[in-house]
Amino acid sequence: MWGVVTVVFLLLRLSGDPISVVAPPDATVEMIAALRQAYGFDQPLYVQYTRYIAGILQGDFGVSFQYGQPAIMIVIQRLGATMSLATAAMALAIVLALPLGFLSARYRDRPLDHVLMSLAMLGNTMPTFLLGIVLILVFALWLGIAPTGGAGSLAHYVLPTVTISLATAANLARMTRSEVLETLGKPFIRTARAKRLPFRRLVTAHILKNAAIPIVTVAGLQFGALLSGAIVTETVFGWPGLGTLVLEAIGRRDYSVVQAAVCITALIFVVLNAAIDAVYQLLDPRIKVV
Repeated sequence: MWGVVTVVFLLLRLSGDPISVVAPPDATVEMIAALRQAYGFDQPLYVQYTRYIAGILQGDFGVSFQYGQPAIMIVIQRLGATMSLATAAMALAIVLALPLGFLSARYRDRPLDHVLMSLAMLGNTMPTFLLGIVLILVFALWLGIAPTGGAGSLAHYVLPTVTISLATAANLARMTRSEVLETLGKPFIRTARAKRLPFRRLVTAHILKNAAIPIVTVAGLQFGALLSGAIVTETVFGWPGLGTLVLEAIGRRDYSVVQAAVCITALIFVVLNAAIDAVYQLLDPRIKVV
């Protein structure tokens, strides 16, 4: 977290002077100097950094230039929309990926396997913005069965959720196939088959349980990526989430909002990784979390 906070602080101050955006076009030199002093940009960089760190430790990320409100409050208001979209996309990706990855592993090197892995490769390589535009053209403009963008109802979730979930589903499906194939080659699976263990119990108690740790790892990282990488999708669909907020704040050099958004996203990512470590012990008691 300290690394993220420091890098964001330095990069934003290399991007330009925010006072040039805040100040009116007819601002005098005295007005600009007063604004610099009011926002603390007249101080040396190390003083700004020290104040910034001290503020973060107290939950204060500063006031937004654009909105005139505490940056953390603006970020929290938008975070809910991004979290709901990312959660829906992750749920859809899991529902698609796990059964398709298992089927691909079970019918390895057969036509079904080739078809499913080809679709997974396509979903993994297709640009998000292109997929979003195609879905808008087909389902919103041509068929008229989904809204083109915005938020407010369940119908607004359909297209953006499908757009950002396909790449995640493709990664999870390939990982599921790989781990299931590796598990199928283990000696305990051959022993279970020799004992004529029912197929359903073989899958639930042995195959999926032993293949779960890498899948959970990828799923957790992918969820964090959905939170931080939804800028393009939110822009295409006009989704009022954290991605569009950050994009607007970067364009306006609204330091406080960008810093707050990046820090909150990084914190969620850290918490997710800690939660994944805890889940490991539930899946495999031999793993000790220190």
